[in-house]
Amino acid sequence: MDLSCLFPGRRWSPTLLSTLFFSLLTGLLLVKSQQPQGYQLQPLTSYMILTPNRIRPNEMVRVAVSIFRLLYRQLTVRISIKINTDEIISDVEVFQSPGTRLMQLEIPDYSRNATYWFHVEGSIVANSSILFFNRTKLEFMPQSESLIIQVSKPVYHQSQIVRFRVIPVRPDLTPSYGSLVSIEVLDASQNVFRRWLNPMTNTGGIIELDFPLSDIVQEGEWTIRAQQEQFSASKKFRVLEYWRPLWDVNVTAPLRMMDNELALYGIINANYTSGKAVRGNATVLIQIREPGANRWTLPPRGQVIRELIALDGLGDFVVTLDELRRAITGAGVSTSLANTEVWINVTFNSWWEKGSRKGWTYTQIFSSNPMIRFLGGQVRPFKPNLYFTAYLVVFMPDGSMVKYTGNRRVRLQFFCNENTLSSPAVNLAVPDSGLITYTYRPSGDGCVTYRLQADYMDETDRILSTTNQRIFRYHSYSNTYLQLSTSTLQPKVNEFLVVTVQTNYPTDRIHFVVISNGNILAADQLRMPNAVTSRTFSVAVSRAMFPVAHLVAYFIKDHSEIVSDALTFYTNYTNLNNVQMVVNRGKDLNQDTVEIKGYATPGAYLAFNVIHADLYKFAGVSFLREFNIVDELLTYDGNSQQPFMHTWYENMVDIQRVYVPAPSFGADANTTMNVSGLILFTDANFTKANFYRKSFWFSLL
Repeated sequence: MDLSCLFPGRRWSPTLLSTLFFSLLTGLLLVKSQQPQGYQLQPLTSYMILTPNRIRPNEMVRVAVSIFRLLYRQLTVRISIKINTDEIISDVEVFQSPGTRLMQLEIPDYSRNATYWFHVEGSIVANSSILFFNRTKLEFMPQSESLIIQVSKPVYHQSQIVRFRVIPVRPDLTPSYGSLVSIEVLDASQNVFRRWLNPMTNTGGIIELDFPLSDIVQEGEWTIRAQQEQFSASKKFRVLEYWRPLWDVNVTAPLRMMDNELALYGIINANYTSGKAVRGNATVLIQIREPGANRWTLPPRGQVIRELIALDGLGDFVVTLDELRRAITGAGVSTSLANTEVWINVTFNSWWEKGSRKGWTYTQIFSSNPMIRFLGGQVRPFKPNLYFTAYLVVFMPDGSMVKYTGNRRVRLQFFCNENTLSSPAVNLAVPDSGLITYTYRPSGDGCVTYRLQADYMDETDRILSTTNQRIFRYHSYSNTYLQLSTSTLQPKVNEFLVVTVQTNYPTDRIHFVVISNGNILAADQLRMPNAVTSRTFSVAVSRAMFPVAHLVAYFIKDHSEIVSDALTFYTNYTNLNNVQMVVNRGKDLNQDTVEIKGYATPGAYLAFNVIHADLYKFAGVSFLREFNIVDELLTYDGNSQQPFMHTWYENMVDIQRVYVPAPSFGADANTTMNVSGLILFTDANFTKANFYRKSFWFSLL
């Protein structure tokens, strides 16, 4: 072999020539062996686009566009929304350097129900040299604002005046001034009883109207319907025909009680309409019935009768629960009073009128055994070697807090793959709030799933209640994870949310976006210098984040795989304003008039609603509550994930809801984006977990 033509003037030894020939032959054989499969280069991620999955009229839709690498001198990104093939809005952005920008699309207010498509394309020059193109279908929501309707009281009778308010608000709870199309009142037969066309809001952004009921009314459920361009809202109230009798009987008893209490008691009042007491005798019939739809079709489980003699308008009765248990009849019937209803019917016989009238009430009896449950549902994901926080609530069966805890505790155990105990049991005390938190770091070694078992135990180690929660391993083919957590359990508007981001793979930067009410609010990035894997930062909480916001963070590993996580939290905005109320009962010096004074922030608009105490307790609540407004505004989020929540029912009129920031329940990177209300466009590799294998689901059941 003569190589003098390649390297003139150099002499080659036979040994060197043999070695070179063997190397060339080996290389040719390796190339030949690779030819059937070919060579595959690791793909390089160049872009990532996040857009909301639903739109609504008159909305400024924001799209987060991140360019990680420019393969040419510039990149032109064009986004548009089309109805089938007709484009209605578009935006263009030119990138000359990598970065993240928010592009905006303003949806016209005349948009109608149709099939909407989101188009995105990247090109070197606009309308030519397309580098990437994609499209997806968007969900259209015709409701652009909320119409909250409030009535003065839940029940009316003939000849009364029905007063109501319609409050139009935007998704950020700011007033929506202007006019509606119409407001209609429908009777029980859905016939139009009254109509107002183009009603205008006042200076406070509220529409206040009233109308009288006639002397002869149709009993049933009436409806107030407020109509906007493409949507409407309705509120129901009851109308009854009521004629005041000469005298009446009122029976009062507790609305609910526990089965370990001593006795059931009640008070009987028989008065003329003038307020004078009615003298006579009373018969009290106490019946034990099963709750539900069959309470009147099935015979009572037992009954007790009490006779009250010579009452001067006022009487009382007491029946011990042991007597009620003994009254339960039937072969093989349980004598437990838990989860039963006690109906009390009183027949009052007047000596003077020679007649009788009836009154009734009922009491629900609940079990005295406390209950325990996990927040977040029965199944949650976990990430190996990253912290997992379990949330538990201890409550009574009637929804109230546990009044006595003493030395009672909660025993929490972790079982690997259902039955193998992975760590020693942990004993947790029950705080006054009833909410228990425990942070655990599962390793995931040999464990695809964990079963968390929580036992509520008394002083003698007797288990009072048990619940389970199963957690499964988050899917990542490279075992790279990112996790968000917060120490701010109750974020408030005009304050900061402190967030800690942690990952098991060092990266130079982490991108994050903030989403609320189905739209992207902000996008930014967090630098991670010196290969740190954990960092704490803060996010300013604005009123646009009310009631629920999502924080989605992600980074690109090795220029190919998307690693992401999300955090969902509730934002407290209703308690931002300091409102005070003072009741003056001596306005006219004879207590016939009650004056209410309200104090709030200067420039605020105050509206009051006064209702009789009996209607407030028994007939339903017409007041606007915080959770009513929250539930209405949550409709803009669609099917996005909600924070962990628990509702306390201390009594039937004072309902409190507690919110806890919730990590994403997405099983992979793609689901994490979807449950936060986002659609992902990228040339990177985003993982998808396949949970359709029967063996996996059977292991969870």
